Amino acid sequence: MSVHPHDPAVSQAPLISYAQAGEDVMLWRALSGVRRGVYVDVGAHDPVELSTTKAFYDRGWSGINIEPSPDHFRALCEQRRRDINLQCAAGDHDGVVTFHDFIGTGLSTTDSAVADIHRKADRDAKTMEVPLRTLRSILADYPLPEVHFFKVDVEGGEEAVLRGVDFHAFRPWIVLLEATKPLSNERCDGPMQAVLEAAGYNFVFFDGINSFFVARERAELLGHFDRPVNPLDGYMHHSAVASAARIASLEAEVLSVRRELLDLQLAHQELQAEAEWLHATVRGIHRSISWRLTGPLRRVNRLLSGTRVPAVEEAPGAPAAEPAPQPPDEEALGRKRNELARQPLLDFTLPGLRDWGADGWDGLAFPGHSGVATQALRSGLCTRAQLESPAFRYWLGQLGLPFQLRRKDWEFAFILQALYERDCLRAGSRGLGFAVGEEAIPALLASMGCEVVATDLDPRDARAQAWADTAQLATSLDKLRRPEICPDADFSRRVSYRHVDMNKIPSDLRDFDFTWSSCSFEHCGSIAQGLKFMENQMACLKPGGIAVHTTEFNLSSDDETIEEGVTVVFRRRDIDALVAALQVAGHQVEPLSYVLGQSAEDRSVDIFPYTAVPHLKLLLFDRYVSTSLALIVRKAS
Repeated sequence: MSVHPHDPAVSQAPLISYAQAGEDVMLWRALSGVRRGVYVDVGAHDPVELSTTKAFYDRGWSGINIEPSPDHFRALCEQRRRDINLQCAAGDHDGVVTFHDFIGTGLSTTDSAVADIHRKADRDAKTMEVPLRTLRSILADYPLPEVHFFKVDVEGGEEAVLRGVDFHAFRPWIVLLEATKPLSNERCDGPMQAVLEAAGYNFVFFDGINSFFVARERAELLGHFDRPVNPLDGYMHHSAVASAARIASLEAEVLSVRRELLDLQLAHQELQAEAEWLHATVRGIHRSISWRLTGPLRRVNRLLSGTRVPAVEEAPGAPAAEPAPQPPDEEALGRKRNELARQPLLDFTLPGLRDWGADGWDGLAFPGHSGVATQALRSGLCTRAQLESPAFRYWLGQLGLPFQLRRKDWEFAFILQALYERDCLRAGSRGLGFAVGEEAIPALLASMGCEVVATDLDPRDARAQAWADTAQLATSLDKLRRPEICPDADFSRRVSYRHVDMNKIPSDLRDFDFTWSSCSFEHCGSIAQGLKFMENQMACLKPGGIAVHTTEFNLSSDDETIEEGVTVVFRRRDIDALVAALQVAGHQVEPLSYVLGQSAEDRSVDIFPYTAVPHLKLLLFDRYVSTSLALIVRKAS
């Protein structure tokens, strides 16, 4: 496998490091251009904590994990489904060995002398017999393609592992191994270095704990090991990301409390206004002529009923009644509520998603555009700059929509622009739309000569009622007709409609040039079902076909979200997992841009009932700041 530095499958997101001493950052520096690489990890430990391979697995890599600890092996099986996970120890012969499992420490070992040192330090271990195998026999049972790195960390048994390897048949590009005695700064890698140099590997770097070796036939990698891991490597440690996520969660809770306080303040203001109105009304009644004329009658009535008569009612000759004041202005109160409720997004958006961007989008080509295209869409988030571009304005005009800073309009324009750039909007091109509602896209596609199958949920389905009540369900083909966009004759000839459940795509919907949906797959019932829809709908495309789909994206948290229900909100980790799954299947996902937009409108958050403009970011469920995210995927060809 060769290095492809511009491979679209290579993630552009910062590397999240999980390893003890940043060894995964050092490896990524050398191997970031490899698409879906392969590793072998002896002494894999936990699938997350202190893991050298976690960052690579998250980017679509896979390989073999060797771990004798029952707890760690169980966790690897649960979280590393693409990997081959083996519960055994590795050494220089096949057999059985005593394993000392110092649970929760990372110090477990098959070296009894090392285990005795840990026991003397009052560390408890479970002792058990485990299979012992050489890498030679393991790779005979589980042959791998080219291996890019081979890591060994077995607390004292590294040399024995190396002696069980046939380095003539097994040529990993990079070998790294623990080079110090357990819990010590004393290096002990001399014998191991001798084994590797004899096998054709050169020592290239020592990071204080690990030694790195590069195969002599891979001399082009040497320049990556001339400096230690440093901030210019552009990585984040997962503990910092977790802390930032916890902080973001706390900030979201603070925001929620602030909004509750705001609601109470506004309710108090409304009650005050109503009380003042009622009090003024009563004063007006007391000053009225009828009130003064009926005063004696009220006094007699009170005397007869035993009620205390007030010493003074209204002084004779009181001023004439004032006009009754008007009730509180509900519209003004609503405007005030909306104004007070808007907060800068930067206060509570997820760390790592604070790229506000600065680029314009005047370089997009569109029908009738006379200039040379200097830009093309990538997968990314809704921004004002894109929506205001000439290309997006063109598509909104074609759809008959007035220009507004609303994310739904951005979704429609994004879908059309992405399909146009990829030569899908031409006569004879076949498109499949999911959950089309009553949108005008099918009519516009038909006007451009495309053959369209539009689908939506069967109105007899119980889930469809809410969409039908808000005119967001295409119950028939007539709901999609737009004579002002596409003449009826052309529309009838080129557009068909059928009921389709996105969780059960019919097998006959195949061989389309493109598919699309607008904020629909978050309504499949759960995060998992939405992601499965995105994978399943790829089967509807021809090889090389284009899928463009938009959805809800959580800007507030990469942890807490709405995972099940009528509407779910996808986190960055959900989208990253989807991208990795699509890439593993061979599809190409346009690299994701997490630019949020630089304008004040991009920083504003609309709140329920979502009547304000701009409406590019919004608060969902009074907790999660969301915007629209669009994915562009090309099917494997």
